[in-house]
Amino acid sequence: MNELLFALFLMAGFLLGTLLFGHLFYFTAISLPNLIKNSGSSTFGATAIEMMRKVFPLLIWIVLSVSLVLVINNYFSFYIKLFYCGLAIAFIFSVSGFKRVTGR
Repeated sequence: MNELLFALFLMAGFLLGTLLFGHLFYFTAISLPNLIKNSGSSTFGATAIEMMRKVFPLLIWIVLSVSLVLVINNYFSFYIKLFYCGLAIAFIFSVSGFKRVTGR
Protein backbone atom coordinates (compact mmCIF):
# COMPACT_ATOMS: atom_id res chain seq x y z
CA MET A 1 0.00 0.00 0.00
CA ASN A 2 2.87 2.38 0.73
CA GLU A 3 4.26 1.89 -2.78
CA LEU A 4 0.87 2.71 -4.27
CA LEU A 5 0.59 5.93 -2.24
CA PHE A 6 4.19 6.80 -3.13
CA ALA A 7 3.45 6.53 -6.85
CA LEU A 8 0.04 8.18 -6.52
CA PHE A 9 1.29 11.32 -4.80
CA LEU A 10 4.32 11.65 -7.05
CA MET A 11 2.17 11.33 -10.17
CA ALA A 12 -0.55 13.61 -8.77
CA GLY A 13 2.04 16.33 -8.19
CA PHE A 14 3.50 15.83 -11.64
CA LEU A 15 0.15 15.87 -13.44
CA LEU A 16 -1.21 18.84 -11.53
CA GLY A 17 2.06 20.72 -11.98
CA THR A 18 2.07 19.99 -15.70
CA LEU A 19 -1.43 21.36 -16.09
CA LEU A 20 -0.84 24.37 -13.85
CA PHE A 21 2.54 25.39 -15.26
CA GLY A 22 1.47 24.56 -18.80
CA HIS A 23 -1.51 26.90 -18.55
CA LEU A 24 0.60 29.58 -16.90
CA PHE A 25 3.38 29.51 -19.49
CA TYR A 26 0.96 29.25 -22.41
CA PHE A 27 -0.98 32.22 -21.09
CA THR A 28 2.06 34.41 -20.48
CA ALA A 29 4.07 33.47 -23.59
CA ILE A 30 1.52 32.93 -26.32
CA SER A 31 -2.02 33.88 -25.42
CA LEU A 32 -1.50 37.21 -23.63
CA PRO A 33 0.82 38.75 -26.27
CA ASN A 34 -1.59 37.73 -29.05
CA LEU A 35 -4.49 39.21 -27.11
CA ILE A 36 -2.60 42.49 -26.64
CA LYS A 37 -1.74 42.64 -30.36
CA ASN A 38 -5.34 42.03 -31.39
CA SER A 39 -6.89 44.38 -28.80
CA GLY A 40 -6.21 47.44 -30.95
CA SER A 41 -8.67 46.35 -33.61
CA SER A 42 -11.51 45.16 -31.36
CA THR A 43 -13.71 46.76 -28.72
CA PHE A 44 -12.93 46.74 -25.01
CA GLY A 45 -15.84 44.42 -24.20
CA ALA A 46 -14.68 41.79 -26.68
CA THR A 47 -11.13 42.04 -25.35
CA ALA A 48 -12.32 41.67 -21.74
CA ILE A 49 -14.43 38.62 -22.60
CA GLU A 50 -11.53 37.04 -24.46
CA MET A 51 -9.23 37.74 -21.49
CA MET A 52 -11.67 36.07 -19.09
CA ARG A 53 -11.85 33.02 -21.37
CA LYS A 54 -8.06 32.76 -21.23
CA VAL A 55 -7.67 33.40 -17.48
CA PHE A 56 -10.54 31.19 -16.25
CA PRO A 57 -8.78 27.79 -16.74
CA LEU A 58 -5.69 29.08 -14.96
CA LEU A 59 -7.78 30.23 -11.99
CA ILE A 60 -9.51 26.85 -11.83
CA TRP A 61 -6.16 25.04 -11.71
CA ILE A 62 -4.81 27.39 -9.05
CA VAL A 63 -7.85 26.83 -6.82
CA LEU A 64 -7.65 23.07 -7.41
CA SER A 65 -3.94 22.94 -6.63
CA VAL A 66 -4.29 25.00 -3.44
CA SER A 67 -7.13 22.82 -2.21
CA LEU A 68 -5.21 19.65 -3.08
CA VAL A 69 -2.11 20.88 -1.24
CA LEU A 70 -4.24 21.69 1.82
CA VAL A 71 -5.86 18.23 1.77
CA ILE A 72 -2.51 16.49 1.35
CA ASN A 73 -0.93 18.64 4.05
CA ASN A 74 -3.72 17.93 6.55
CA TYR A 75 -4.37 14.25 5.92
CA PHE A 76 -1.25 12.89 4.21
CA SER A 77 1.49 15.11 5.62
CA PHE A 78 4.17 12.44 5.23
CA TYR A 79 3.59 12.41 1.44
CA ILE A 80 3.74 16.19 0.88
CA LYS A 81 7.42 16.05 -0.11
CA LEU A 82 6.61 13.56 -2.86
CA PHE A 83 3.86 15.82 -4.11
CA TYR A 84 6.25 18.77 -4.18
CA CYS A 85 8.85 16.65 -6.00
CA GLY A 86 6.24 15.91 -8.66
CA LEU A 87 5.51 19.63 -8.94
CA ALA A 88 9.22 20.41 -9.28
CA ILE A 89 9.67 17.83 -12.03
CA ALA A 90 6.67 19.28 -13.86
CA PHE A 91 8.12 22.76 -13.49
CA ILE A 92 11.40 21.63 -15.06
CA PHE A 93 9.58 20.06 -18.00
CA SER A 94 7.39 23.15 -18.43
CA VAL A 95 10.37 25.53 -18.38
CA SER A 96 12.21 23.46 -20.98
CA GLY A 97 9.11 23.41 -23.17
CA PHE A 98 8.65 27.14 -22.67
CA LYS A 99 12.22 27.80 -23.76
CA ARG A 100 11.79 25.59 -26.80
CA VAL A 101 8.57 27.33 -27.88
CA THR A 102 9.73 30.91 -27.30
CA GLY A 103 13.27 30.36 -28.53
CA ARG A 104 14.88 31.97 -25.46
